Amino acid sequence: MRIKSIRLKNLNSLKGEHTVRLDREPLAGSGIFAITGPTGAGKSTLLDAITLALYGKAARYGNDANPEDMMSRHCGECEAEVEFEVKRGGGKESYRAVWKRHRAGGRPDGKLQQPQRHIYDAAGTALAQQVREAEATIEELLGLNYERFLRSALLAQGEFAKFLKSNDNDRAELLEKLTGTEIYSEIGRLAYDEADKRSTVIDEQQKALDLIDVLAPEDRKALDDGITKGDEQLDLLKEMVSQGEDVIGKIKKLEEAKAKEASSLQVLEKLEHERKEAEEELKRLDLHAKTKAYAKPLADLESAHEVFESCQEENSSAEVDVKETKDNLHAAIFVLRSAIQCELTDTKRIKDRAEVGVKSLTKEKESIEKWLTENTKDGNLSRDIGTVSTMIGNLISERRVLADRWSNWRKAASSLLPKEALETTPLDLEATMKGFLKSANQSLEGIHEKIAQSKDQLDKQLEALDEAKLREGLAEHRKHLKKGEECPLCGALDHPYSGKAMKGNSTGTLSEAVRNLRELQDDLKRNKQRLEDGIKKLTSDVTDVTRALSDLSKAEKAAGQILTPLGLEIPMPNKERQLQESLQEKANAYTTKNDEKATMANKLREEQTLLDGAEKTLKDLNKRLDLSPNLPAGVDYEEMDPEDLPTVEDAEEQYQEASRGFTKADTLFKGTSNAFKTASDKFSKAKEALLEKIMGSPFATVDALREAVMDEDDAEKIEGLRTSLNEKKTGAETLLKDARKTMAELRKQKTLEGNEAVSFKTDHDSKKKTRDDLIENLATLKARRKTDDANKVRLATQQKQLQQMRAELAVWTRLREMIGSADGSKFRKFAQSISLDILTHHANRHLGKLSDRYRISRNTESSLSLQIEDLHQAGVRRPMASLSGGESFLVSLALALGLSDLAGRSIQIDSLFIDEGFGSLDPDTLEVAIDALEGLRQNNKTVGIISHVGLLKERIGTQIIVEKKAGGISALRVHPPAA
Repeated sequence: MRIKSIRLKNLNSLKGEHTVRLDREPLAGSGIFAITGPTGAGKSTLLDAITLALYGKAARYGNDANPEDMMSRHCGECEAEVEFEVKRGGGKESYRAVWKRHRAGGRPDGKLQQPQRHIYDAAGTALAQQVREAEATIEELLGLNYERFLRSALLAQGEFAKFLKSNDNDRAELLEKLTGTEIYSEIGRLAYDEADKRSTVIDEQQKALDLIDVLAPEDRKALDDGITKGDEQLDLLKEMVSQGEDVIGKIKKLEEAKAKEASSLQVLEKLEHERKEAEEELKRLDLHAKTKAYAKPLADLESAHEVFESCQEENSSAEVDVKETKDNLHAAIFVLRSAIQCELTDTKRIKDRAEVGVKSLTKEKESIEKWLTENTKDGNLSRDIGTVSTMIGNLISERRVLADRWSNWRKAASSLLPKEALETTPLDLEATMKGFLKSANQSLEGIHEKIAQSKDQLDKQLEALDEAKLREGLAEHRKHLKKGEECPLCGALDHPYSGKAMKGNSTGTLSEAVRNLRELQDDLKRNKQRLEDGIKKLTSDVTDVTRALSDLSKAEKAAGQILTPLGLEIPMPNKERQLQESLQEKANAYTTKNDEKATMANKLREEQTLLDGAEKTLKDLNKRLDLSPNLPAGVDYEEMDPEDLPTVEDAEEQYQEASRGFTKADTLFKGTSNAFKTASDKFSKAKEALLEKIMGSPFATVDALREAVMDEDDAEKIEGLRTSLNEKKTGAETLLKDARKTMAELRKQKTLEGNEAVSFKTDHDSKKKTRDDLIENLATLKARRKTDDANKVRLATQQKQLQQMRAELAVWTRLREMIGSADGSKFRKFAQSISLDILTHHANRHLGKLSDRYRISRNTESSLSLQIEDLHQAGVRRPMASLSGGESFLVSLALALGLSDLAGRSIQIDSLFIDEGFGSLDPDTLEVAIDALEGLRQNNKTVGIISHVGLLKERIGTQIIVEKKAGGISALRVHPPAA
């Protein structure tokens, strides 16, 4: 997993939007970069943004999901976004994780809303839109949960310094926290608890088995016999009850027939009474039937009367409408003329103001045009200011690059030959570097000569030492030589040196000389190797300095091509920004004036358009006033307030509507007057025709005929009453006949009646009760037998289960003895000792690169105790507390890198961040640590270090700088700037 970019908005002191591109230069090409800035500036906020975007948690807040105080003060929203790359399917794929939070309405004082999380692929397709969905998607893509990510990608040094100096118990807790091995403590507790729980369950199961009730054999036989005897009695009772049911049925039928007879007689009596009550209504219905002969002429009369009344009402209404619409028309004419007069007055005022505005704006426009003509040269600068700014930026960048590369080269050269003087700002860098390398090669040749001379001297001293050793070895033999006797070594008879001391240096003096010469040779060889490596590195770096010098020359040439036509010279070093700001001010002034000219031209056009429009409007209003109608003589209205007047268009529309209304009302009134006269004539003729027809009928007058006519619903209701009375009478007579027939048939069959029937029913009910009691008793007995059968099966099954549970308990009891404990410490210490071995193995790989002196090892006397091996002192072991501050840091850094390897062993972690811890290192140790971290680049890793150590800032050239601004706000910039 590699982080490509970090984008954050309104997080803590980093207010506003900030973006850091780790996949672009200069950060992409550096194996290691520093995140620097003063305390509290917001360095760690970058790490918070990473974990917020990926996991919805801020790194420094631990497991606190979506911390509320991450949003910058006085802001309504905040955001964190990380673009990252992972290996999938043999290739690399990019994704983007986003975390957002806002306040209600985006207001700084709004209520804080729930966070939002989104995951997108490289094409921008949403893979997750919900918090829980995003959590699962990130773990699937990265292969790391939040805790493993903190242990493998974000390394906090304080935890490991504490880890080194802790006792066993504290180290156990820290090891669990750092490696995520809490599960082993839980397994130990579970093994202990599971054994106890299973033992308790078995005891409870045994108690439950003891409570299962099973009948004794003799009790079971008595139960079976009782059920058999009861079944026989029940069959006999069922037969007797069945026979009695037939008799009971006939008795019930006879009683029902008697009841129907009595009911039918009551209904017939009631119907006769109802007929007498309805006699008057029936007679009225008969009279209504006689009115049907005169229905049509009566209907014609009623219709003519309705038309007459309707026409009379419409004519009166139309007369009122004519008067109202005429008044409305006169009022609309007055309002129209008043509105035109009012708008004429307003338009004249607008025209006068517009004439004044045109004159004033014309004068201002001419003044601006004169200034622009006088400063025409600044116009070219305004057009090319972007190119000029870019050129100056390139010039600054190239000068800075050259200065950095020359400073690094000079620093390396000074450390190689401290006595060789180098100019701080040489006029000819190439000649200076060439001269220095020539001096360095001469020094190297001198060392070669010294090595050859020391070798000759060493060979001579070794020869002399061998000779001295031989002399000293023969001294004892010379003491025993006798004149005339053969020498046992050479066989000579003459012994000239017998009893005499040999001349020459002693072996001790010669051995010391040899040792000194060898040490001198070792020093010379080391210096030779150091000079060779330094010369090789400096020779290679000459190309970088030369290239930077060439790039600067090109940048200065390009600057001259742009500045010379503008009458300007190339700025001196450190004066570039001053020139840039001066040019920007001139360009801005010209642009501002040019904008003012355009603005003034627009305003002038607007005023001229307003003047032209006012003149046109005045002409149109005068024409409208001439065409508008005048009020009739004698019609007059009071003057209206201008604010109450409508627009001319609305007034014209109101006039047209009032005119149309009056014409329509007048036409309608004339029509209703004619219709009213016609309807009156038709009504008189219809009344005379009906009076002629009813002469000699039961109806003396038209009103008498109207009173006899019934509403059809009432007539139908009375006719229905007559039909209902007839149908009910017929039905009751039929029911009476059927009931008497049934009674005769049942009596013919000698069906029981009276007391005999009562006595039989009582006896029959008694037999039914005896039958039901017997059924209930048998059900109880059979249920008891069924329960006994079930209990026997359950007892056998649970006994078998209990036997299986006891076998499983034996396994758990053994497991508890091996790893179980109430607090989980037994298995935890065993598992953590293995984790500690693996961790120290990974850590020692990194420690070997940081220091060749030390190695971490586990104390054999304590499973979780650590010691340090001092390889410079024959591998002696001593406690971690004996380490100095710088040494403790190197060991803790090695442990942190080892844990990163351990936590990400199945995932390739290519982005690593280390938070603080470098302040305890001396310059040499800091160089070693940084070289080791730069070596991680060979594994394709990019390392970011958060620190405010000054030496580290100088040592690591590529930096993300967090700068404090006013008001507790900080800003980000990358050094060196991107080309």
